[in-house]
Amino acid sequence: MITEIKVSNQADAQDMLGYSNWCVISITDPEKPLADLSKDWGSILRLQFHDKDEEFLSKLGLWTMFSPEMARACISYIENNKSKDGVLIHCFAGASRSPALAKGLARLLSISQNSGWNTGNKLVLKIMFEEVDRYKTKKDT
Repeated sequence: MITEIKVSNQADAQDMLGYSNWCVISITDPEKPLADLSKDWGSILRLQFHDKDEEFLSKLGLWTMFSPEMARACISYIENNKSKDGVLIHCFAGASRSPALAKGLARLLSISQNSGWNTGNKLVLKIMFEEVDRYKTKKDT
């Protein structure tokens, strides 16, 4: 059962040894190469979207934004990996997209949020909370 969520930047995540009992959500910009992660991780979900907030939605054609479909993919991925001990979430700096996603997944798993996580990307946080709440409501009925 997942009991721990760790947030990291891409450089540190690439330097980590993989743990087969952990899963990873790897976030990169669409125009950047995928993170070079250890093959020893239990499994890896790769997402590509820009670190842009709600004020950029009007310029949608310029940016790949986090979407409800991506949130649902994260929820499904975590549900399918619940037997793992933890999840590592990384983005380039580890300061915006990954902490927002971590907060949403902590809500999904009903585990404590790390007080060191900043607010992060507000759009990612909003969409994650909406989709997690929708998922939990549907699951409870």
